[in-house]
Amino acid sequence: MRSPRSLIGINTIEECGEWDEVYAIAQETMQQGNSAARQRDLYKRTGSLEDVVDFVVQETAK
Repeated sequence: MRSPRSLIGINTIEECGEWDEVYAIAQETMQQGNSAARQRDLYKRTGSLEDVVDFVVQETAK
């Protein structure tokens, strides 16, 4: 697996002072999958669109 640093234009991000945040988000996405993947997984587990909508609302509020 490639590291987040190799996938992102690091110089620009560092120049803007955003590397720590971008790195954390990239790590989380690589470990947990993106929101769409988590939504599909939740629907497969529960069969409930209501649960998926609640999940999206909770994710958006973060």
